Amino acid sequence: MSTGWRVSLIDDGRTRRFIVGLADREAAKELAIARCSDASGVVLLPLKDGDFEKLALVDGQIIESSEIG
Repeated sequence: MSTGWRVSLIDDGRTRRFIVGLADREAAKELAIARCSDASGVVLLPLKDGDFEKLALVDGQIIESSEIG
């Protein structure tokens, strides 16, 4: 079973949320930060059991929460 992370951060004064399909916490954090111009206040929470499959994530994929429909 694959795992991933929910990443929340502040980017230029607004909150952005990502779901990252990587088991490695630091790699997930860096991938989310790379999508931002001025990231701060990074918070990571592990995906719950079944979230990876429910969201149809693939390993290494990153989705911004606003893209989930």
